[in-house]
This record gives sequence, C-alpha cells and structure tokens, in this order.
Amino acid sequence: KIIYSNSFLATAEAGFDHKTGRLPNKHLSDAKSILHVGGNIGQERFLYNYLDVNSAYIEPIPHIYNTLLSNLNQYSGKQKAFNLFFHECAGIKYELNIASNHGSASSICDFKEHSEIWPDVEFTDKISVVSTTLDVFLSSKVWPFFPDTLVIDVQGAELDVLKGSEKSLKFIKWIQVEASDFDAYEGGCQVSDIESFLTNNNFSRVEKVKVSSSNNKTKNYFELIYINNNNSI
Repeated sequence: KIIYSNSFLATAEAGFDHKTGRLPNKHLSDAKSILHVGGNIGQERFLYNYLDVNSAYIEPIPHIYNTLLSNLNQYSGKQKAFNLFFHECAGIKYELNIASNHGSASSICDFKEHSEIWPDVEFTDKISVVSTTLDVFLSSKVWPFFPDTLVIDVQGAELDVLKGSEKSLKFIKWIQVEASDFDAYEGGCQVSDIESFLTNNNFSRVEKVKVSSSNNKTKNYFELIYINNNNSI
C-alpha cells in the first residue's frame, strides 16, 4: 500500500486535483466498495488503494481501457476494470467522440462551450459503442460487490448514467458526480439537472467543490457529493 503524507490527505480532504487524482474524500472514509463510471486510466487508483476499498472502473475506449488494466496490476485484485459503456438504456449503439487529452474529454455529445475552459482539446477520432446500464451491470454479478459509493465522470452524460441506475440508487449511500454550470457539451447535463434528479430520488447534496473555471470565472465545473436520505443504508 502507498502511504501518503498528512499534507496529501489534508489536500485530498479539501478538494479535487485532476493532476494527482485526488478526490474530495470525506464521503469516502467509510466506503467499502466504489463503482467509478468513466475510469479513464485510473487516476484515482492511488487514493482508492490508500483507502483500501474494493473498486471497479467502467471505461469504454479500448486503448484507454488497456492502459487502465496495466495501471491496476499492482493492486492485489481489489481494483478491477470493465470495458463497458453505461447509458440510460441497454443495447443502443452510439458514436463516442475520442478527445485529444488522453481520452479524458471523450463524449457521445459534441463540444459546445468546452473550449471556454480547455481551448486546446479537440476530438480526433470516434468509435462505435453499445450501451449497457448500471442496473444491468450490477444485476449480472460480474463484479462480486455492490457499491456503497458511486462516482460518475462521463462528460455530459452523467444524467443518462443515473437514469440507468434507478433500481440500484436506493441501495447506494454516496454519489459523486462531475457536472458543469454551462453548456460544455451539446445536449449535455448540467448541475441543475443532476440536482433535480437526485433530489427526486431521495438524495441530498452535502458538498459542491469547484474544480475548473473559465478565465472570467463565469463557467465552472464542480464535483457534487450527495448522500442517500435513507439512514438505514
């Protein structure tokens, strides 16, 4: 296990750093299993290893998935990866745009105002993917755990992933979602959409951490942390 300094942990408590894979982790301190949708290359693997939790990453882009698998090799089987694409309904074919920043901004949505924060990022390729849902994935038992914590970072499609999770949400304690307060992607969801959906599904927001902003600070990305209002979970 990698041992982090107190200063690292203090920083992780305070907020999110994409470069080091640090997450706001007050809500992770009691996690037993984490499902991370939009795994990319597993930037959070160091933190999940420190927390000693079972974790599964969902990553749809084959070459990114292969890098993710390699990055997880050292973690004694507690961190797994699955080459899947989650959406609202299963069995639907989509075109996934591949972004130039090592796939991090890849999306089934087209860019709209994304360049207001990341002007150098562009789409360089696209692949066909067939959707499944979080509910289908968990019911298949291919990963032998049920997550008490759900992390979603799928570039404008976060609401679609949540809509494909409605049967499972009532049993999940914590949800962390990345969302913007502007039209970063054409047809993509925003903070208000996530807030409305999760409030209607018996979750309350407990934290809102700003992670990126445009130069004029009018367009922002946030990590949103929600807790299930069912205290018995």
